[in-house]
Amino acid sequence: MIANLTKGDNFYCCLGYGQGRKKQNSEQAEFVKGYNLIGEDVLFMSQQMQEVAQHSVCKKPVLHISLNFKEEGKLSRQQMIQAMDAYLHEMKIDTTSHQIAVYEHTDTDHQHFHLVVNRVNTETFTAYDDKFIRYKNLNACRNVEEKLGLRKLKSYQNSTLREEQTEQIIGLSERPAATTWAMKEKDPHRKRVREYVHEAIELLLEQSVSSREQLAKSLADLGVTAQWKDDSKGNFVGASFHYENTSITGNAAGFKAPDLKAYFDRQLEKQAKQAQATRQTASQTTSQPDTTLTKQTSVQTTITPKVVSHQPEKKATYSAPSRPLARKEEPVTPKPAITVAVSADELKAYAGAVNQLWMDYAKRSGIKYESQRIEDFPFTELVRNLQGKHNVDETKAVAILTHFERFKKKQLAEVIKKEQMNFYGSTKRFIALAGKIKGNSESRSLFLDAMNVPRNGGHFYSQENKHLSYTASAGELKTIEESPYENPVFIPQTFSVAERKVMLSAISGKEFEESFYNLNPKRLKDALEDTFYQAIEARLNDNYVVKVLAQSPMNVEDKLDYLHSRGIVIEKLKDGSYGLGYIGNVSTGEMNNRVKASPAFAKSLDEHAYSEQYYETSREILLSSRGRMMTAVAQAIDTGNTRQQEYFLSECKRLNPSFASIDTAERLLKVLSVKGGELRPKRSELQQEVRTIENKLKRIPTRKPRF
Repeated sequence: MIANLTKGDNFYCCLGYGQGRKKQNSEQAEFVKGYNLIGEDVLFMSQQMQEVAQHSVCKKPVLHISLNFKEEGKLSRQQMIQAMDAYLHEMKIDTTSHQIAVYEHTDTDHQHFHLVVNRVNTETFTAYDDKFIRYKNLNACRNVEEKLGLRKLKSYQNSTLREEQTEQIIGLSERPAATTWAMKEKDPHRKRVREYVHEAIELLLEQSVSSREQLAKSLADLGVTAQWKDDSKGNFVGASFHYENTSITGNAAGFKAPDLKAYFDRQLEKQAKQAQATRQTASQTTSQPDTTLTKQTSVQTTITPKVVSHQPEKKATYSAPSRPLARKEEPVTPKPAITVAVSADELKAYAGAVNQLWMDYAKRSGIKYESQRIEDFPFTELVRNLQGKHNVDETKAVAILTHFERFKKKQLAEVIKKEQMNFYGSTKRFIALAGKIKGNSESRSLFLDAMNVPRNGGHFYSQENKHLSYTASAGELKTIEESPYENPVFIPQTFSVAERKVMLSAISGKEFEESFYNLNPKRLKDALEDTFYQAIEARLNDNYVVKVLAQSPMNVEDKLDYLHSRGIVIEKLKDGSYGLGYIGNVSTGEMNNRVKASPAFAKSLDEHAYSEQYYETSREILLSSRGRMMTAVAQAIDTGNTRQQEYFLSECKRLNPSFASIDTAERLLKVLSVKGGELRPKRSELQQEVRTIENKLKRIPTRKPRF
């Protein structure tokens, strides 16, 4: 199998080639399937792909893949699709979040697919990373050939890429697998140190050392100093060892930090299971168990810890690192069980720390529902964090977390009930919002899919929480399945967080803080009913104008320039007042909503002799390509989006070479906002005018955005 990859910027042309428009016989091309696309029409699919790509600054969003199968016997269509899916998986192109159109051409002797892939992710709007794509492609083809038993071509048989090595998975053995370290060490002393440290760690792990603190202490008895490295979140990420004035890394010693961490986690989990079995035995003999976290009684937990045969008073001595460590086979004598008593005062003292660890786990794990976190209680992880962050003894930490787990389990029923009520309310809002889609029933179903609302007919459920479900009433089901509209509308694959929040707040009658800084309402306008969308746009306009006014300068002339560069025009109304509105996103230039100027600002406008001519001039500029670019640059500066600023700078320099000397977005904004700052030069004097403006701007300090 061979895959040829090319990139481009025209979805329509690439899809047209896939459909066979450039072939003499168009019957030699056939549409196979599409991922995250509606229909088979080339124009409609290209519009869908472009709709997603416009949310990214990626200049070449089109990825064309020619997948060629040169087998001795012909493959079936299903086998070709299976190989294609395996190839996309190897290339890490997610078929659930990328738009892909697949065509089969039969104009050559060998079978092949043509894939048109949108590199921009439909969920995150980030482009597919094409770094080292040539090597990714070689590895992907080779892996698919081996996995599916396809014919291995010579170009891959002679490949100099390194073959994959089979690694032992941590968890299948009782201790981490020792990585083979280089035996061709030039320095013989360093080689002996490596061997000594490796055998010392291996010996201690065989004796079931249960934590890195115990390992460090035991190594110190053997003359080896161990140092551990944690990241900012407290995770174990590195290890190093020092012996005979020589330092080596954990990798060089044959034991990486992830391997040691996995081994210690298994040892801690074993102890936790032993402690849980002991607790169950003890709970059967307890007549009145504790019910709250701070009950004024003491809790006793019995733990049987692992015993390490290495005793401090019997230190082993070694004369030189060149001598191998002797492994002693000594019988392990179990110690009697240790009873740890945790008083009510200690539970109360650690309650805040345990609750904070619980909240940190909720943020770190990404588990949305608390009921799931309680059911899959992370006992081992919390014990380890309580030990590391609060310096609590292991046995006491197990006792404290045992009590906290029991306390949380008793809250589970109330937590599930609260989550069910929230799920009922949110599902009703989603159904009501689907009724505002100005498309047929299929469009409304696609809208619910885009909002990530899984359902089976009239039964709504949560894919993340088995306790949450809702059965729609007959009226609610009619809202989805019986739309008054006959024609479909384009529904994107997914909506952004800001778009979801705006729509849900609007359907609930709540106010929201989002404005044109947070989202482009074009997708909402295409999908929602006109009256409902106009109410959303009016609120977006109000929020935008108020936010820009709050950040504008005090001087009226500077304020007018500031508002103009942000796409806001001021119109004098019939009653003598002034209305402010944003027209940067409306092609006709008409404002559906105006925010009335405050009396103080209106008075300053009257004193400034604000005229209708100023309004018309400002409106005309903002509707031009130059004005739209000026507004976009200003918004990128206000939001601190440096990537957009760099893109606008490069685009303006491409359109007008006279802008080549402009190096910052702030200066570009100044040039675009004055006369003569067109994107395309119209006069020969424009270059000299730009230089004059640049010379003036060099003496003007750049004002930093406030938000």
